[in-house]
Order: sequence, then C-alpha cells, then structure tokens
Amino acid sequence: MNHFFGKDNFHSKSIEHYQHFDFNGVLGRYLSCSYADQNDHPNYQVMFDFLKSLFENHQEGGKVKMWYEMVVYYGRL
Repeated sequence: MNHFFGKDNFHSKSIEHYQHFDFNGVLGRYLSCSYADQNDHPNYQVMFDFLKSLFENHQEGGKVKMWYEMVVYYGRL
C-alpha cells in the first residue's frame, strides 16, 4: 500500500464475516470462480462428487458456514 498512499500514510481494518450455504449454494459459489471446471469439462463429475462428499462431511443441518476476511485500507492521498 505504500506505493498508493505513501509510507505510513494509511491504516487497515480487518473484518471477518460468514455466509451459510446449502449444497447448491456451495456449488454455485465454486462455479462462479474463473478456475472452476464447468459441466462440459471432463473433470466436472470428479469435482462434483468430491465437493458433494466434502459438503456432506462438514454440513450441519444441511448447511455449511463459509468464513471470509475482508481487509480495508484507507488513508489520505
């Protein structure tokens, strides 16, 4: 950030938050990534089966909690 705000002229704040997803939400979240195997890719079924197994092993009440951390930088230019 020094190259943008200048040396020691900025602050940062870290904010943690989460979302609850059912399996379709997890699948949709994955498929929205640029690196995801889409349903016409030869590895799609392998990925789908792995994701389903991972979800089943970690779900509680049909949902998983996905944690995120957002870091905000702020200062004067």
